Order: sequence, then C-alpha cells, then structure tokens
Amino acid sequence: MDGDNSKADEIKRAKIRRALLSGPDCITRDATVAEMDAQEEMTVLRQGTNQRVCVPGNENIIGQADMCLDPMGMRWMLDVMARKSKPSNTTVMPRSKLSRSHPGTMPAWFTFRVQAAADSLSSSQ
Repeated sequence: MDGDNSKADEIKRAKIRRALLSGPDCITRDATVAEMDAQEEMTVLRQGTNQRVCVPGNENIIGQADMCLDPMGMRWMLDVMARKSKPSNTTVMPRSKLSRSHPGTMPAWFTFRVQAAADSLSSSQ
C-alpha cells in the first residue's frame, strides 16, 4: 500500500512542477496549484498565498497546456469551459485601444496557451 502512496505523491509533485513552469517565478512562486477533473471540479494540489492559480494541463493532450491565471483569467477560462457566448468579466473596448503596452492586454504566451486550450475544447465536441 505504501508503494501506491509514493507513486501518487510522485505524480502530484510532477503536476505541481509542470504547473509552476507556466509563468515567471515571480508569479508562480506563491500561486495555488490546482487541477481540473473531467467533471470540471478543481482540486488544490498546493495552496498558495497570492491570487494566482496555476494548472498543470495535460502533457498527453495537445491543447491542454499548463497555465497560470489571475482571478480575471480564471473567470474567463471557466466561462470558456462552460461554453458561454462571452466571458462574464469582459467590458467593451475597441481593439484599436489595445496594445502590448496596455495593462489589460494579456502577454502573447498566455494568449496562445488559452487559445490552444479553447480550440481543444471546441474540437472535442
């Protein structure tokens, strides 16, 4: 029985390590690490002290990448997974006003990973 626990602990450590690679150390260091099961229920793998949540994704499925989200990003991701027509935390802002220097604009690495996850979800239907 002890072998099962050590294998489970090893898997949990690998998931935490993978999730923490999803962003810069200054963000992920104090983040909560959680994973979502098939029923879209979150399980905390490691409690954090900031508002970020990092998820390990699934290294065996293309498009289910690891990511680290702030509270707004998490709301957006949960809305996408719930197949809502638009995220519940959006405001209308003309695209012309968004730029890389705008504080509300997501970094390219984040946008790519979230888009890949959304594409994966829509193609699995």
